[in-house]
Amino acid sequence: MEYDFKILFGKIAAAASKVGRPIAKHLLYLYFVLKGSQLTSTQKLWVCAAIAYIIVPNDFLPRRIFRIVGITDDALALMYVINKVRDSITPEIIQKVDMILDQWYGYRIDIIK
Repeated sequence: MEYDFKILFGKIAAAASKVGRPIAKHLLYLYFVLKGSQLTSTQKLWVCAAIAYIIVPNDFLPRRIFRIVGITDDALALMYVINKVRDSITPEIIQKVDMILDQWYGYRIDIIK
């Protein structure tokens, strides 16, 4: 069974408005790694679990109730999995993710002093 990546992308886009740019960035990294690279079965399982943990409405520690702790557990789950697949995040993926985030959130300007 092959998953429809358009549906998954739509779910990530919908979640992006709730989780903010930093978490959306990592979700998109995982999405493109899952879509385009040769991951082991275990890595695919980790990536799918992390994406699902963020986009599924029922959360272990709901943000509405637990505020910062509810956001922190999402970020920790993402960072744990990002570290497992870090070598698969190519410069092309990073560039593609930045372009998508600029469309969703507007351009980000870094000020260098």
